[in-house]
Amino acid sequence: MNKELWVEIKEGKTSFFLKKDSETIYDASVFYNPKMSINRDLALLHLYTIGNITKKGLIIIDPFAGSGIRSFRIINELPKEYVKKIIISDISDRAIKNVKLNIEKLFNDKRIVVHREDAFNIIAKQILDKENIDVIDLDPFGTPISFIDIAVRALVKKSGYLFLTATDHQVLCGKEKSTCLREYNSNSTNNYLCHEIALRILIYNILTSSGRIGAYAEPILALQFEHFFRIHVRIEKGKKRANEQHKEIGFVYVCAYCSFFETERLKEKKNLQKCPTCNKELEKVGPLWLGPLGNKKKVGDLLNFLDEIEFEHNNKKKINLMLSTFKEEIELPPMFYNLPFLYKKYKKNGVSPNEMINRLEKRGYKTTRTIFDFQSIRTEAPYYVVHNEIKKL
Repeated sequence: MNKELWVEIKEGKTSFFLKKDSETIYDASVFYNPKMSINRDLALLHLYTIGNITKKGLIIIDPFAGSGIRSFRIINELPKEYVKKIIISDISDRAIKNVKLNIEKLFNDKRIVVHREDAFNIIAKQILDKENIDVIDLDPFGTPISFIDIAVRALVKKSGYLFLTATDHQVLCGKEKSTCLREYNSNSTNNYLCHEIALRILIYNILTSSGRIGAYAEPILALQFEHFFRIHVRIEKGKKRANEQHKEIGFVYVCAYCSFFETERLKEKKNLQKCPTCNKELEKVGPLWLGPLGNKKKVGDLLNFLDEIEFEHNNKKKINLMLSTFKEEIELPPMFYNLPFLYKKYKKNGVSPNEMINRLEKRGYKTTRTIFDFQSIRTEAPYYVVHNEIKKL
């Protein structure tokens, strides 16, 4: 291998080769983004946890392989018995040539199957071949919306897991609202709640895709980190549970001026127009998912197994902090309060988030920090209680 044309890259415990044919990663003929390593760490952690609990080998599809690093790490870093087969696919001929070269040199393993194919087609092929798929990891450039329908159909037979990444931040966070409405059938917002709302819009779309085939989607993990959104759900048959789940779809009324918010399930008819505290026009966001963003027990399982996997130290610290915070807030109501915004509104010097948490908990309201902003809090306390507590400072 010509050392002038190829560079060796290490991520986690895995090294692989990538052709160096551009000055930046974004212009390279085969895409690899080192900033997404934590995304791949989360996938490995969850796969390790599933394998450890079920003691069964998983069949996995990686339909947007790019450089192949996600699959290479799965093969190289997970116990062999946890992975029965991994299907690596990409539409790019150069990407597949790069994958095959690495397999030949470094990862010659019969569990690997490689295809040059469109993501939709490779998933559809598994359905036609009646392959029982355990995990599909959708990590496209931009939106994953076009592939959710086919993915849930491939996973429902075996109660499989859908791992999903979205990087269309501008769309989901309200800067391109018409695109969000067209692609996700939902209205977004660009205020400080936008990241949580984006995840809830994504989950809503997974639920509707699942519901059409008489299945429900159990959210296990829903995180936002830097420029990407990451969701892990389990797809299972069950029309009754799907019907119940759809009762948790609704809207959020948001006031950009005073941070008032109010949720509304589809069966409810609140029809709010003006903010009840400042009389400004309210923004109606949704439809979206208003239920829990994850499963507290299963997030606990991920935390329990975190130390058993060898990740880069800073990534492990970040994952531990994210999952620990997420676990504490899972069962609290949707949406949160940004303390710096409220302190500025009431012209108060303010107190630390921990002090505000203590004040609200002394009044009997469970309150935590939130993964979306460590200067914000999520609480059971009503809007007026939070604001009155700040007014007293």
